[in-house]
Amino acid sequence: MNEFLASVSGLIFWWKAIAIVISVTAVSAIIAIVVKTQEIVRWRVLKDIAEFMRTEHLPRETRSSRWRAVEKRIKSDHPSDWKLAVIEADSIMDDLLKRMGYEGITMGERLKNIEPSDFEALQDVWKAHKMRNRIAHEPESAITKSEAEYAIELFKRGLKEFEYI
Repeated sequence: MNEFLASVSGLIFWWKAIAIVISVTAVSAIIAIVVKTQEIVRWRVLKDIAEFMRTEHLPRETRSSRWRAVEKRIKSDHPSDWKLAVIEADSIMDDLLKRMGYEGITMGERLKNIEPSDFEALQDVWKAHKMRNRIAHEPESAITKSEAEYAIELFKRGLKEFEYI
């Protein structure tokens, strides 16, 4: 009888061990699926928002005219126009982020709320935004045309990624 109980006890132990391994594997698989699904859903939502922005909310003419004004200013020979070009490009990007639903009082706060994996040009836009802040908060500081052109190019990368331009 003791042998029978010992064998049953051993069998129960192995069944429990197998059940635990299967449970841990199943829970891990569920977690992995949920995480991947959230990534896919987030990407689809961002693509849907970008599509909406591109086709519905802002007519292409409006977007094009705002960006053409930036490009016209950056080609100018006047440093004040270069500064205005950077400020306007920053404003375009900020408006886009607001329309896409990123929260924050300032553009800096909105940029902080963006998941880096959702926006490849995030660091580029940060650099350009810092240039805009320098222009806005230190008006006496001079910027070169190449610095302004670089900031515009960084904003352009972000705007292209969200299919604004």
